[in-house]
Amino acid sequence: YRKLEKSIKKTKCWSNVRSALLNYLETGVRPDLKPKTNATWPLPACMLTLPESKSAKNNFPVFDVLIKIAIHEKQPDDVLKWYQLGKNANAIYDMGISVADAVESTHPEEALIIWKRKVDKEIARVKVSAYQDAAPYLKKIRTLYQKQCRTGTWNSYLLSIMEQHKAKRRLIEILNNL
Repeated sequence: YRKLEKSIKKTKCWSNVRSALLNYLETGVRPDLKPKTNATWPLPACMLTLPESKSAKNNFPVFDVLIKIAIHEKQPDDVLKWYQLGKNANAIYDMGISVADAVESTHPEEALIIWKRKVDKEIARVKVSAYQDAAPYLKKIRTLYQKQCRTGTWNSYLLSIMEQHKAKRRLIEILNNL
């Protein structure tokens, strides 16, 4: 996508190509074969073969690619839209952290939910290395709460983790060092 964007922008037809590509990723309809947009498709016909099975149509929208494009284009609303739709369709594999980082400034509550889910998942692994893996996300949560002047909420969250997992000494050590 980035390579195509870079090369097509020189021809000043990026807007048409971008729109057609996004439509393809959403619907699976090739832009060079769609009659209504064929006139606006400025590139030669695609040399791809059409999928033979009906199940191939179930691969659209391509949520992970749409999310990556929205992140690249700094469109947090689109990032969140495709993430929510993909999550509901079980089509997103471990993209939550990228999404949270991309929407942190515009949708802080969504970012907090994703990071907290990641922290819970790591703690549930019950390994010291997992506790260490959770620490950067806890720091992100703390920083975001501090930016929002919600230090009390951070302290409550941290205390709840400590109470819930008080038997996990190594986790408590890591939490105390935050």
